[in-house]
Amino acid sequence: MVGYRAETIVEAFPDADYVYNDRYDQTNTSKSLLRALAATGRHGVLWMNGDVVFDPRILGRAVSLIERDESFVTVNTSRVSDEEVKYTVTAEGFIKELSKTVKGGIGEAVGINYISSRDKKAFLRQLHRVDDQDYFERGLELAIIEDGLLQAPGHLRPVRGRG
Repeated sequence: MVGYRAETIVEAFPDADYVYNDRYDQTNTSKSLLRALAATGRHGVLWMNGDVVFDPRILGRAVSLIERDESFVTVNTSRVSDEEVKYTVTAEGFIKELSKTVKGGIGEAVGINYISSRDKKAFLRQLHRVDDQDYFERGLELAIIEDGLLQAPGHLRPVRGRG
């Protein structure tokens, strides 16, 4: 998915396939991710925010979840700041709340995420519903609340790591 500075990215990686959000300057991450996920078929999808610097070992921790096709959000538990996307968890350890407005967050999302093939349809439906200015995490929150992403083991768990 490209939007801002698309030409720079395409020039650097000319053999990759791209999905464009021609409204990137009018929408937020929810609508850009919606376009990208819609282009990926029925499979689960791993995505990373373009401005995330992270230790590559984080991906190593996530490989087994990807292989089992289990949704996750990578989180940092060492700090929580007001501007970041914060989260809380259920008693079972699944993501309960995920947004910049979470009160009492126990950490922050670092921008490395995976949506399973099983959860993707509900997430896409919620991304269609959210406001143009919402972050993609709002779609995840609605899918948790309205579509029961927490009902089965393995749904939307936090993977700990540092950005």
